[in-house]
Parts: sequence; structure tokens; C-alpha cells
Amino acid sequence: MDIIFAIALSILTVMGGAPREPAKIHCSAWQSGPGTATDQELEARFADLKKKGVDSLLYSGGHDPETYRRVGRFAKAAGLEFQAWIATLIQQGDPKLKPEWYAVNGLGQSAYDKPADVRIFGWRKR
Repeated sequence: MDIIFAIALSILTVMGGAPREPAKIHCSAWQSGPGTATDQELEARFADLKKKGVDSLLYSGGHDPETYRRVGRFAKAAGLEFQAWIATLIQQGDPKLKPEWYAVNGLGQSAYDKPADVRIFGWRKR
């Protein structure tokens, strides 16, 4: 009887194994800026996001590549993945943006010449 109990206990131990930690869900945050934030403020802001469990930063900072280089440097130093987000739905007529960069709707129409008809978001010229 002791042998059967020992075998059963061994099987249960192997099947159960060590307790597992729950799977981590990837968490992204979306921010815009940097506005007038100093390098120290950006560093502190991104360290705080990482401390709170954020894994990646989706960042909207206008059209200047230097802004993304600057902000991305601090985000990466804090251990965050970094993605530059440039809105192309609300920029109609901006000569700095190429027409092929604009979002396309389900009908295959570009927001460059067929902007969404949602006036509260300012996607159409008024």
C-alpha cells in the first residue's frame, strides 16, 4: 500500500510541478507631446510608465523626426518598446505628408482625397 501511495504522490507531484506565474499581458500606452517637457521630465515619465507595467509606448509627436529620436532615446532607456505614431487622417493638405501615407478605408479610398465624414474630429476642411 505504501508503494502505491508513493507512486501516486510522485505522479501528482510531476503533473502539478512548481506553481506557475500568470501570463503577462503586453501593455501599451499612447501619449503625445513632448511639448515643453525637459529631458529629465521625459526620463522620469517613462521610468514611471515602466514601473507601472507598461511595455511599449505609442507616441504621437508631430512631424519632426528629431522629436521621435529624442523621445525614443528616453523611452528605450526606460526599457519601453517605442513606436512613432503620426496621424494622417486629420492632416489633409499638409505638403509634408505624401498621399500614400494616408489611411485607407474599407472601400480602398484614401483619406487624402476621401476623408471620413466625421466633422467633430476635424477630418474635413470646414
